[in-house]
Amino acid sequence: MIRFTLAVFIFLKLSTETQSFYLTNQTSMLNIEDGIAYSVDTQKATVYAYNNLTQELLILMGNRFSVIDTIIFNPNLLFDTYYASGQNKLSREPKNLHFYYDPNTGLPMLLFWDSGLGRVHSYDIHSKQINRLDTSYDMRGFFGHGAFVDNEKLDIYTMGGYGEFVHKKNFLKFSSAFKEWVEIETSGEIPSDALFGQLYFDEARNRYLFVQRVWDMKIIIHELLSDGYVWKLINNFEFNMDVRDAEIYSFPFSGNYSNIHPDWIAFHANFLFHLSENKLYRLNNPEISQEIYRTFSMHPINGTDSVIIVGEKNKLNKELGVYKASIDDIIDFAEPLSGFSRFNYSLYALSGFLLFTFGWLLLKKRNQPQDEPTIKFNSNRSAVTVRIKGKHVVFEESLDLKFWGIVLSLLDQHVNTISFAEFDSYLFDEQYQANQYTLKRNQLIYHINNRLGIQFVTSRKEIHDKRYKRIVLDFSVLK
Repeated sequence: MIRFTLAVFIFLKLSTETQSFYLTNQTSMLNIEDGIAYSVDTQKATVYAYNNLTQELLILMGNRFSVIDTIIFNPNLLFDTYYASGQNKLSREPKNLHFYYDPNTGLPMLLFWDSGLGRVHSYDIHSKQINRLDTSYDMRGFFGHGAFVDNEKLDIYTMGGYGEFVHKKNFLKFSSAFKEWVEIETSGEIPSDALFGQLYFDEARNRYLFVQRVWDMKIIIHELLSDGYVWKLINNFEFNMDVRDAEIYSFPFSGNYSNIHPDWIAFHANFLFHLSENKLYRLNNPEISQEIYRTFSMHPINGTDSVIIVGEKNKLNKELGVYKASIDDIIDFAEPLSGFSRFNYSLYALSGFLLFTFGWLLLKKRNQPQDEPTIKFNSNRSAVTVRIKGKHVVFEESLDLKFWGIVLSLLDQHVNTISFAEFDSYLFDEQYQANQYTLKRNQLIYHINNRLGIQFVTSRKEIHDKRYKRIVLDFSVLK
């Protein structure tokens, strides 16, 4: 009896030390569209998630997420606005989440901040106490920003975002010492503010990396040296993928810095960047692709050769998935964007032959007339001809000419989407009443699609604020 009692006591003691929180509920899946923020404890290989719809804090145990607390933040009294999402309502200020160990106490903690910036909170996982860290105003205007957290100082660095009807290219910092947000002045080749991006920190080279993605065409990477804060373009990496909604997911899903090796960082859609070489690779491990449809981040587990991969598990129901793999499964399947294996010399020989053949064909066609452009204005810009699906359609109305001018500008930037606000400002006169934009815009979209005989122009809701919408253009139909 004594031995049994002692065994029970030891078991309860160990259980208390390892998991002092109380599990209130379990769920087999988390829907990304509910506004799920997540972060990873790389020391204990634990994933934490915050459901912004239900306001539940969860921990991954086995293959199920278990609720450990419900955290209801004080509402933003100045901007207490909600938008409908089906039958549910999701807060306009969903929270970002970052796990860290307190530099002074060593206790596991979580850092929360608004997706539009402002209102930074720390949360003690074991005591379940929450504390607001900043005394600054509610910023809000930087939805979709890229973020990096300094785990020692607990400073949050952010880049870009969207709000107040404009895209941003501000480099900001939350100073935990001064408990407020400040802007850091930068110069040089500042990244485009029309694209969302992910922010990383390369400690070995004392630089920030800002990774932007242009739907299914290219990845653009800039670096910002901490000494002097001068932006420099590293490269434009062009590629082709079947994922047409890549632009929607081009912003970071959480404020985590995800490195799988001292020389590598990993970011969305199974791409890897080699830090010392400044080269881009694609993760092409079919086993991982079966488990994780689209990767959001990868996190090395301290003291092991394993990596936790977090991403979209299923394309159909948008489930958040977590998968564990070895670093070898990552590195050995990292292929250059050309798709050539690092050790397959026959493919390199083939590439040389194809380059020679391609060059010969170009030389042969050098003096031949070039194909006419897909969208072509006449000399006095009084008409525009659009070549689509083997036919030519001529537009002459003034509003049509403005529309195709916008299309050409977006096509040159390799961007297929524009906000309603920007679209309207280009097309309509200031005297035209704002409440009439919807009618005129819808008429124009119907008119363009009807003339082309195909759905070239559509619309979708903003990812960061579903009260607003964007125009989406299907460039693939232009032939």
